[in-house]
This record gives sequence, structure tokens and C-alpha cells, in this order.
Amino acid sequence: EYVIKQIADLVSNYRVSHIQIWDDLFVANKERLREIVALFECSSLKGSVKFNCQPRANLINDEICELLKRMDCNIVLFGFESGSDRILRYLKGDNVTVEQNRNAIKICVKHGMRVQGSVIFGSPTETLEDMQKTLDFIDFAHASGANRIWSFVMTPFPATKMWEIAKEKNVVNDDMDWSLLTHNALDNPLLLDSSVNRDKFKKIFLQGKKKLNRFKWNKVISFLKSNPISAVTYFISLAFLYLKMQFLNISKKSLRINENITH
Repeated sequence: EYVIKQIADLVSNYRVSHIQIWDDLFVANKERLREIVALFECSSLKGSVKFNCQPRANLINDEICELLKRMDCNIVLFGFESGSDRILRYLKGDNVTVEQNRNAIKICVKHGMRVQGSVIFGSPTETLEDMQKTLDFIDFAHASGANRIWSFVMTPFPATKMWEIAKEKNVVNDDMDWSLLTHNALDNPLLLDSSVNRDKFKKIFLQGKKKLNRFKWNKVISFLKSNPISAVTYFISLAFLYLKMQFLNISKKSLRINENITH
């Protein structure tokens, strides 16, 4: 009841039309989820707001997806992290497998949901072979209809297990340059295993980036299929904007030429 009250407040008082549920245990208690969905359907909220959430891949099944769809949840986000079971065990214990990640994609896509998620390169003990398996997983996600995948370089942040590992490696400290802690530190992967050549790591990470660019076309095609009129209008407006910017650039150049002639 409290959750529904919060949603109603956002919709009626702030005209919110899309809510992201950050609670990654939102689907863990199935009975609670059933109650939230039932209350949502009985309220006036149905049809006025959509959701995305971050369910756990090992909990995904047909019933969970059907409940989420009834609640107008159209996007699901997963921390896939790796295509290697060994690295997944290192990062998450025995909680999830690559096969469960694959099944989560297939089931969610089957129910018409947009699947998004992340993968990480450069975890401690990770080999180039493990990274290749992540590239293979990206290929699978694309072929299976996932909407978007993005990648990170493993980054240690304070108060995490990775921070303690990085401290033991003497690559971080409590008085360091904090700008080094970035998810895209391709030239300085702080937790990359010492046995992995940095140039080869960079090459495989960029190879992954290239594969991930294909998902952008998925989004364009999906947009064209679901909203053809809006898509045409959008692209026409982009074309006009481009022409306007070109005209302004030409005008500025002409103005500079005229000024130079005058001087």
C-alpha cells in the first residue's frame, strides 16, 4: 500500500510518467510483488505511468515477467558482468550463472520487455580467455534481442571488497588522486591481473565496445517499428536542425571574410 501511495503521489503531484525502481530485490519476494501488481491494477494509475526495474537474473521466469508487464514495466536492467562462470563466481559467489543470464534475456525478450545490462572487463584474476567469453556473451545478447549493453573497466571504490584488493596491490590509498577512479580507465586498469598484457586488454575491451555499438541500431529499428510517425518526424527535425547549423556556420564564415576584407 505504501509503494502504491508513493507512485500515486509522483504521478498526481509531479506528473511523473516513468519511474525507475532501483531496488534490486524488487522481485525477490514474489508474494509481495503480486500484491503490489494487484493494487496497481485496481488503482487509477494503470495506463498513466511506466516502469523499469533491476531484477536478479536467477529469479527471472515467466510468472515474474507477466507480473512486471501487468505493472507496465517495459525495461529491465541486469548486471550481467561477465560471460565467464569462473569470474561470475568470483564476483557474485554461487548466486548466478552465465546460463541464467542468457535465460533471463530470452524470457524477458519473449515477453516484449527491453533488456539492458552491463558487463565488466579487468576483474582480478580475469584472463584474456575469460574476456573472450564476455565478448561471446555480448554476441549472444545482441542475437537474442537485448536492447542495450554497456561495458566498464573494473574500478575499486572505497568500502568495497575491490577497494581492499586494490589496497593490497598498492594501486590505491586513502589519499590518492580520486579522478583515477573511473569506469573507463582503459589506460590504467587498476585491478587488471598482472599476467594480462595491457595492450591486449585494451584491444579486447575496444573490440567489445565495437560490438556494443550494434545495439544502437537495435534501438533505432525498435523506434521505427513502434513509432513510425514519431520516428519520421524526429528524423526530419534532425535534418532541419543540421541544415540550420550548416547555414549558421556558412553565415559566420561569410561574416569573418567580410570583416577581413573591410580591415
